[in-house]
Amino acid sequence: VLGGGMTAPYTASPTNVMIFRDNATAVGASDNSLVIGAVRKVGRVAGTFYFPIGTFVGSTPFYRPSGISSSLNVESSFISQYYLQNPTGAGFSNTALQASQVCSAMPLLNVSNREFWIVNRENLTDAVFVSLTWRNPQSGGVGNHTGLRVARWNGTLWQNVGGGSFDNYLGAAPGPASGAVGSAYNTLGCTGAVDNFSPFTLSSETEFNPLPATILDFAGRLENGGVQLTWRVNSEVNVLQYVVEHSPDGVNFTPIDTVAARGGNRLLTYQSFDSQPIDGANFYRLRIEDQDGSYEYSRVVTVRLGAHTPLAVTAYPNPSDGMHVYFRASGSFQLTDIFDLTGRRLAYRTASEGVDLRVEFAQTLPPGLYVAVLRTANGVERVKFVVKN
Repeated sequence: VLGGGMTAPYTASPTNVMIFRDNATAVGASDNSLVIGAVRKVGRVAGTFYFPIGTFVGSTPFYRPSGISSSLNVESSFISQYYLQNPTGAGFSNTALQASQVCSAMPLLNVSNREFWIVNRENLTDAVFVSLTWRNPQSGGVGNHTGLRVARWNGTLWQNVGGGSFDNYLGAAPGPASGAVGSAYNTLGCTGAVDNFSPFTLSSETEFNPLPATILDFAGRLENGGVQLTWRVNSEVNVLQYVVEHSPDGVNFTPIDTVAARGGNRLLTYQSFDSQPIDGANFYRLRIEDQDGSYEYSRVVTVRLGAHTPLAVTAYPNPSDGMHVYFRASGSFQLTDIFDLTGRRLAYRTASEGVDLRVEFAQTLPPGLYVAVLRTANGVERVKFVVKN
């Protein structure tokens, strides 16, 4: 029993971890009765064991448990800890996503940019179902929670380990404010318990994202002597506004417009017009501000005022085998993104090989047409390549 005799947060340390023994449960956990840090569960588990973990938001304790399903092994041991931070900042890029269907697991379109959990198995080979919780506003606005899935970082990308089973949280049924979602697939993407462990976070496999607003595309074009900027989002819950920022060099940005968010769990399109672009390259980005004061940036787009000669850029082999591709240009360039035709960013690694740039994909790409975006001294160039059957 946790809540029965604990009236304030307990702060754990690497050498002072709270341990729940065989068949022990955590009862009465809340913002005022939780562990700040890691919790270890040893031995058998009856039903779902929710780790009574959380963190501080400023000076206020914040309860955010993870859970594991039942285990019959007396010697099993699991440990978990919650982190209220963007997974990318911890080395788990939230743009490196499973790109194709693997067994029953569909590709992921989004993962949380707000939080993640460590759930690790310490001995034996137990496979368990992993549950994660959401809670607004810290989760960023969930909206339609039935679209939530559990994602696991496999060392190079976030993989879909499923969802669809939901549980009460903080005494309330699952809904936009809070709830818990349980995994459904193993690490082969097939129906079953999770059999390898690492960081976990909330994710979505649908276009209508229940997580914070995600920019599907952001583009600019010359029009009537200015620059017309257009962007689409797949949903926006808890988003306050979009601040359009301009830069002459791609480094130092200044706000030039603010567009209020319309809200809702649907596809939305926005526009902004820059009537005073400068000669040469104009760099633009969006600052996406949420109602809780948090924010994130979109990718940068470049629109050049005045004539310029595009670089001669080639991709080879073209068609590609979907595992790697090379780029060569007549001048200096930097690869910024690779997209499929749905606008989804792909995960990749790069390495210089003489004058060429070698790109290896985190997962073999399915057949189709792809677009690479390269930043050059003349602006942005786009190069298409094909993946063969």
